[in-house]
Amino acid sequence: EAASRQHRLDQEKIEALGAKVRQLERSIALKDLALAEMEHTIQEIEAASYDGIFIWKISDFARKRQEAVAGRSPAIFSPAFYTNKYGYKMCLRIYLNGDGTGRGTHLSLFFVVMKGPNDSLLRWPFNQKVTLMLLDQNNREHVIDAFRPDVTSTS
Repeated sequence: EAASRQHRLDQEKIEALGAKVRQLERSIALKDLALAEMEHTIQEIEAASYDGIFIWKISDFARKRQEAVAGRSPAIFSPAFYTNKYGYKMCLRIYLNGDGTGRGTHLSLFFVVMKGPNDSLLRWPFNQKVTLMLLDQNNREHVIDAFRPDVTSTS
């Protein structure tokens, strides 16, 4: 009977330890998720520019363009950047195989004003002059365009 009692106590201890292991595994999974979110936030902060100037180098351009032509990844968004520390939040959206009437023949680049943390302090609608430069690293056939955004656009 003493052996049976000890066996039952051992089984209860094993079950309790198993429950503790499962609880710790859940806790670790939640912490891993929180850590991944923090790492993503840190990457965004490190990539952000706060002077209104943003240089976006698209790595592996040829492969990404092939994916766009195949329809697998039509649009790519840049990291966010700002006009200044408390300014407008913006990003760029590029279609490497074109968009709309330019699909299949051109590259399409869009300037996007995003919802930002300081919007209540800023003048709306956004009407700053924007200059975009596409730098051709091969033939040096750069494209430069300056404009004021269409305040009626919803895209």
